[in-house]
Amino acid sequence: MITEVPFLDARIIGQKYLNVSDIKVGWMPRGIDWDYVEQLTEVLRNDQKFPEDVQVFEDNELTDGLHRTEGYKKVETITIPVLIWKCPKENRTALKIYLNSLHGKQLSPKEKQESYMSLLEENPSIKDTAAALILGVSERTIQRWKPKALKQKRLSQEEVLKIQELK
Repeated sequence: MITEVPFLDARIIGQKYLNVSDIKVGWMPRGIDWDYVEQLTEVLRNDQKFPEDVQVFEDNELTDGLHRTEGYKKVETITIPVLIWKCPKENRTALKIYLNSLHGKQLSPKEKQESYMSLLEENPSIKDTAAALILGVSERTIQRWKPKALKQKRLSQEEVLKIQELK
C-alpha cells in the first residue's frame, strides 16, 4: 500500500474510524459501476474484508474507495476504518486519479482523458511528465489530449533561423 506521493506533496497522516455517512464524495475519476459495487457487497456479506481501507482527506472528502464505500452502505455498515491523507488542495484531483490507477477497477482510456481535463482545470500549469505519471499513460498521449490553447507552438525553420541570427 502506498503511504506517500512526494511529487504531489501528499502523505497518509493517520487512521481513524468514521461513519460511512460522514464521508463526503466530491469529484471522482469515474462514476459508480453498480455491478462492481454488488461484487464488493458480496465480499462483505461473506464476512470478508477489503484488502485496502477507504481513504479520505483530512476534511473527510473521499480520496480513494468510492465503490468500497458504496458496498459498505449497501450492507448498512455504520463505521469503517479509513486512512487520512494530507495533500495540498491543488493536488487533490491528481491524488485521486493516481491512487485509482494503482489498484482495483482501472479507468478506461476515455475516463483517463476526462480525468486529465479535470486535472487541468485544477492545475493548469501541470507538466506533461507529471500528468502522464498520474494517469499512467505516455507523455505523447498527454500531448494528444492537451487542448490546442495549451499546446506549445512549434517554430518554423525560418523562425528558428531568425532567432539564431538575432542571437
